[in-house]
Amino acid sequence: MMLSIKKQQGQAIAEFNVTAAFLLVPLFILIPLLGKYIDMKHSSIQAARYMAWERTVWFEKAPKYSSTAAVKSASVIEKETLSRFFGNSDRQISSADKNTLDDDEVNLLWKDNGGRNLVEVSNVSALFPYGDEEVPSKAYKAFDATTNIIDTVANALWNGLVDGMNRFNNIMNSLIGVKPIKPVPPKNLVDITGKFHFEGYYRSEVTMDINNIPYLDVFDSLDLQMVSRGAVLTDAWYPAGNEGKQKQDTMFAKWTDSFVPVVLAREPLSKAQDVFSEPYSILPALAPELANDKLIFGYVDTDPVRDSSEIPECPKGVCSFD
Repeated sequence: MMLSIKKQQGQAIAEFNVTAAFLLVPLFILIPLLGKYIDMKHSSIQAARYMAWERTVWFEKAPKYSSTAAVKSASVIEKETLSRFFGNSDRQISSADKNTLDDDEVNLLWKDNGGRNLVEVSNVSALFPYGDEEVPSKAYKAFDATTNIIDTVANALWNGLVDGMNRFNNIMNSLIGVKPIKPVPPKNLVDITGKFHFEGYYRSEVTMDINNIPYLDVFDSLDLQMVSRGAVLTDAWYPAGNEGKQKQDTMFAKWTDSFVPVVLAREPLSKAQDVFSEPYSILPALAPELANDKLIFGYVDTDPVRDSSEIPECPKGVCSFD
């Protein structure tokens, strides 16, 4: 019995060395490396989603109908994405994120066991490969085509009328030395298309080329590439400033005015409606719905929820607005 035990001494340590060499050591190296790959993939997915979302809330350039629109170019969003998702984790969000990210600022956790970067800035791209795309909707395309036709015809008729008036002025000036009609400069009178933003489909793409690891078989020629994509389709109306304004003066109400011819009669009819408004005492009580702040000719109500300053009546728990 004693002889058998002596012959087995050292067998356990030999087995452990074999197991460590072929199983434990590779696991200790590969598990952290796998975690870093997963972290990089998650970061690229978040970056693609962030880019697509950011593109929906910033204009590439200020639209014609607004002088206060939020403007940020696609190139700035791309640079900010690199800084905020691939930079070191202790970086704070800053306006300087639009500057180029350096290799020594890449996430410090993304290194192999030899301390080399797994990712270099030159091997990462965050792009909008298709730019701002039109909303893939037949209704939008039909509306765009229709409004373009209206704009073209209306402006051609208007400019033809202006040319006629100017020719008449020139003829009268040559005959009697006076231009009877005040000169009107030619311009586009109608611009319905310019008031709407049809590019509401945004797709982003983030690509990362991962550096090979020279001292590990398989990983020395892996040539791993991670590609993540994001997409957001926007299809919404925007009142563009209801708060604190008369409802007929909001931006969206002015857009709809382009389609309602009776709007031309709004101002003269509003003067006639004054008799049904304050400070008169009898007529407002007889026909309050005819007051100029109640009946607005040509007005299209686009706001389903009124300003927060309005407090509705809620009889029996059911709230309603006038």
